[in-house]
Amino acid sequence: MRDRMGSCDPALRQRRLFDVHRASVFVATLVWGLFSLDPTPSVAQSTTESTAVAEARAQGSGDAVEAGWDGSFYLRSADGSFEFRPVGILHADLRVHENEYQINTSETLARTFDIRRLRLGFEGLLYRQTGYTFEVNVDDGHADLIYAYLNFQRFSQAQVRVGQFKEPFSYEVLYPEKYLDFVERSNISTSVAPAEDIGIMAHNFGRPYKSWLEYGVGVFNGEGSRLNDARNAAMEFAARTAIRPFVNGPGWTSKIAIAANLTYSAEQHRDVGFRPHTSEGFEVFPTLAVDGRRVRTGGDIQWFYGPYSAKAQYIRVVENRRSNQRDLITDGWHVDAMWLLTGQDRTLNVARGWELAVRAEALRVDAGEPFPVPDYIDEEGRAVLTQTVRTRSFTLGLNRYVVPNIKVQLNYQHTAFTNPFLTPTSRVGEHVLRPSDSSPHKLLVRLQLFI
Repeated sequence: MRDRMGSCDPALRQRRLFDVHRASVFVATLVWGLFSLDPTPSVAQSTTESTAVAEARAQGSGDAVEAGWDGSFYLRSADGSFEFRPVGILHADLRVHENEYQINTSETLARTFDIRRLRLGFEGLLYRQTGYTFEVNVDDGHADLIYAYLNFQRFSQAQVRVGQFKEPFSYEVLYPEKYLDFVERSNISTSVAPAEDIGIMAHNFGRPYKSWLEYGVGVFNGEGSRLNDARNAAMEFAARTAIRPFVNGPGWTSKIAIAANLTYSAEQHRDVGFRPHTSEGFEVFPTLAVDGRRVRTGGDIQWFYGPYSAKAQYIRVVENRRSNQRDLITDGWHVDAMWLLTGQDRTLNVARGWELAVRAEALRVDAGEPFPVPDYIDEEGRAVLTQTVRTRSFTLGLNRYVVPNIKVQLNYQHTAFTNPFLTPTSRVGEHVLRPSDSSPHKLLVRLQLFI
């Protein structure tokens, strides 16, 4: 038997090279971030701060900190070096639809009132050059950590973010929840796009190079927020690049943004792969074990012009399975169009107005070969086979921007399922599936309050 460093297993050798590479990236990026935090002020900065302190002392200590409201409450030092802002968001929902019975679990999704999100936290600035964010979601009597990170931003084109935050991938996930065009994100985004995770990232988000190029690249645990165990043995690389090719072109093209996205995880066994589901949470495919690499690819485009906006996205993920099994492939797309009926220019942060929103989307899961749905038979006692499942959804929305911090959303949603045995009303009893309504209708209402 050869020693560990001399192993001839190609997969193991690739895994070790991957581990060495990601460690090198982590160390190099962290050193860059620490270098960007310069605690020693320049002569000009020192003089300015000394003058500000002297003036504050002359005017009285109460003037050294200013408080105000610019859409949210803030505390800020007189020289602008330090800032503190409490943040929070409340999503109070009403969901009206038939009871939906999960196939992979015994859960039922019922019509209900729901506190979809209740997030509390704070964000701000340290020494002008370091941003910070901390946020939790309160649910069922406990708090889940959502964000906890520092952003070293001395170099605007090479900022470094460390902690728990969103991976650079889907624009729809990167958008803060207060800016959602619909009550829920698209089916493909909620199913497979990465969200919050622990890691480190270099980026220039919010400060595009010459107003046309944005990027983010980082390494993460790869299994979601707050996880630090064996499931994170193979970390995940994530990268996003967005360009604005017509930033100096005609007005109707100047706000077009086109992006490409990628994540890569090395060899790893997972008892359950992705669980593709509708935005409401109904899982559309039986759970399957995966064993190997996981690769996500995708792209998106956004367009704003006057009161109009449009967005589209495609995501594909390939999860390797055992050597004698086909890869598990999940992909999907959505196309959205919005019209601000009150006529003002459409931006992310709309102060007041009425908006019409339309979305068309599709989700597909393909196991590559037929297999029986575990633990289920049909009403005749036969196995229920499946290989590929497709869903198509249409959503019509009306958004009311009441004031800058309050929004009301109303969505009508219709979804069509191609496999009548795998719909929200197919399960009867514990182990029996029957063909059922493959075109359910839903009404979703949301009241949003944020600071």
